[in-house]
Amino acid sequence: MRYIFVINGKPTKAYLVDEVKRQTDALVADGLLDKEQYQIYCTTAEGDATRYVHLFCDIHTRESICFVACGGDGIINEVASGLVGFEKEDKHLSIFTYKSNSDFAKNFPGVVFSDIKGIVLGNSRPIDIIKCGNGYCLNVCNVGFAAKVAVYGKKNVLKGRKKPYEKGIAEAVLFSRFNHIKVYVDGEKVCSWMLFCDIANGRICGDGYICSPNALIDDGWIDISVAKMIPLIKFLQLLPHYSKGTHLTNPKFKNVFTYRKAKEIRVVAPNHTTICPDGELLGGFDFLIKILPGGINFITPAAQ
Repeated sequence: MRYIFVINGKPTKAYLVDEVKRQTDALVADGLLDKEQYQIYCTTAEGDATRYVHLFCDIHTRESICFVACGGDGIINEVASGLVGFEKEDKHLSIFTYKSNSDFAKNFPGVVFSDIKGIVLGNSRPIDIIKCGNGYCLNVCNVGFAAKVAVYGKKNVLKGRKKPYEKGIAEAVLFSRFNHIKVYVDGEKVCSWMLFCDIANGRICGDGYICSPNALIDDGWIDISVAKMIPLIKFLQLLPHYSKGTHLTNPKFKNVFTYRKAKEIRVVAPNHTTICPDGELLGGFDFLIKILPGGINFITPAAQ
């Protein structure tokens, strides 16, 4: 199998290039990897990883390849998006999260994603991915409040503000707890207004919030939970339970959430809105969201 390590080309990610080279050199010295068996690709712009992976798979149709997304959920999403449609052509995804944070990696408790040797010795299995409008979501797509946090946070980053996402949370609390968005779950309308909605393949989002505790990445279903609008005091009471993943079972919030497992979801807004798949921003008015069972071959690193 060939291994292609896909790394964000920003200078701040140069440490990942150095670490991949260090670990692959050690594997070559130990006879576990040949020099011709791997390569590093540094992206040039947002979306470049998706373009590169898709084109590479198109050209190398008969070759067994593992694309290793190096970094956090953004680069993981881009690489996974490029792999959709090639699950039957011996193309695989793995992740290398050395000194990086990934909510997707938290779906694999106890698995170490910072050791390339584990990837080389690992086993592949199919996992699901969500088609989300014109994009894809490997972990969780947020709608409503959490998506607005991401919007405000990224605007604050561009403006050079300190603690941009903490300020984004404050802005969302003030301005984005009431969202006129309709959600249809397998054809049935479940809301017209919401606080937020989590459309999940994985369990964890937002740097550790267990938003969808029942979600499994390989069960062929989307887990969706819609929170209705609630007073600010109740919202603040909800947050600790949302963090721990107890919000769906706590009797205090029984009437707050509508929870389902679904195959297809439609999100419709009368005004332009933004949804947030895997931390990325996707704008529009009408989003069709559906599960692609077994749409990605994923290599889980072997225990060392």
